[in-house]
Amino acid sequence: MNCAAKCVLAFALTYILSGQLLAQQVNPLFLKIENAIRQMEPEWTLMNRWPAPTGQSIGFRWKSDHQEIGALIIFQRTTADATLLFQDDGLGQIPGKGPRLNLNLGDECYLRQSGRNTAVILRKNNLLVRLGSNSSEPEALIRFARHVAAALDETETLIDPNELKRQEARKRLSQGESALTHGNYHAAIEEFRNAIGLDAESADAYQALGTAYSKIGDRARAIEAFKEAVRLRPEWPEAHYQLGTSYYEAGEYSAAASAFEEAVRLKPDYFDALVGLGRTYQHAGLHARSVEALQKAVALRSDNIDAKTALGTAFLMAGRPDKAVTTLNEVVRLSPDSAVVYAALGQAYRLTGKFAKALDAIEQALRISPEDPVAHNYLGQTYASLDRHSEAIVAYQRSVTLKPDYAEAHYNLGLVYLSIGEPGQAQAEYIVLRNLNSKLADILLLKITAPNP
Repeated sequence: MNCAAKCVLAFALTYILSGQLLAQQVNPLFLKIENAIRQMEPEWTLMNRWPAPTGQSIGFRWKSDHQEIGALIIFQRTTADATLLFQDDGLGQIPGKGPRLNLNLGDECYLRQSGRNTAVILRKNNLLVRLGSNSSEPEALIRFARHVAAALDETETLIDPNELKRQEARKRLSQGESALTHGNYHAAIEEFRNAIGLDAESADAYQALGTAYSKIGDRARAIEAFKEAVRLRPEWPEAHYQLGTSYYEAGEYSAAASAFEEAVRLKPDYFDALVGLGRTYQHAGLHARSVEALQKAVALRSDNIDAKTALGTAFLMAGRPDKAVTTLNEVVRLSPDSAVVYAALGQAYRLTGKFAKALDAIEQALRISPEDPVAHNYLGQTYASLDRHSEAIVAYQRSVTLKPDYAEAHYNLGLVYLSIGEPGQAQAEYIVLRNLNSKLADILLLKITAPNP
């Protein structure tokens, strides 16, 4: 084999995986080209072929008597890439090349010679074909080029094998989404993982995988999937929102806030992200920012009960009970059967000094939901504000019976015991509180040990 054929074949070898020879699966289009040459050139023997493991390229070596032809067929990422490589690729760096002889094959094709070295370069869409021969007689090489061009002309569309994988990935994604819709979460996860195996750059598949993991309560894997979706498509607000929701459910409020903030930055009218952000700020103690986010959400959907309820609670936490009363009364008109809303409204009335209205609202909450520990705690606080200590104790005790780890109710119960001169009972609440909320426990202990508690 002379220099030209060796050059083409050496170039082909840069595209193959060591050890992957005839056993390697070959792209159907490459097989079509091979079979066309076999049929039209029976006197030529295929000595070797080297398919790349990605399916994007293949090398061939054909032989007849003392003449050899090397071929390299490569899918380029785009037609533009193929066109750029086509321009002057004949014979590579071999000096003394003659002028290009254009051939009417494919989208564009030319022959170039240098001594006994001959090369034909052919392009069809994003497919590039290089043929090299060790003979100065170009007839066989041109025939090979015609066979290749004819095989390509019979193919309606040249598809990058990677695109075939992406198509299969989209099919898997669709099947997973169907399984997800029907509640078959583990089947959905399997399909989404298959989709990612075919197309590791699919942000849609990662986002769907995160959703499926969320459905089965696997927050850690959900977070990792959503993080990957965000990495692949950083301008996708929905992926940031899903990531924020997963962080929120995992109690990672700082990370949740960052994700929700990015979702809102990308989509300022993103209602769900604004609500999520407002609730996250509440947990982080950023009550003024919580009010701001939730006001924007309510401005977008003024009749949304969840957003208005969250805003009313945010006003409470921000020390604005008058605003809370106004907002929560609007919610009561929209949803007169919500124990949560009545309880929060009662607390807002208590903080504005309207104790009778507070009792009415909290009692209504307990009529709707008698086992609500928060409502019982608010009832105890209202009784305490009215100096009805025995009734306050009963309400707090009921609250901690329903929810033994309710730190605020234990603290309030300790305060009532101190107010009626029972420090021993307050000390017992301190001991319980120590394991629930060290900050509240320390405050209660200071009051117990103060000279005039």
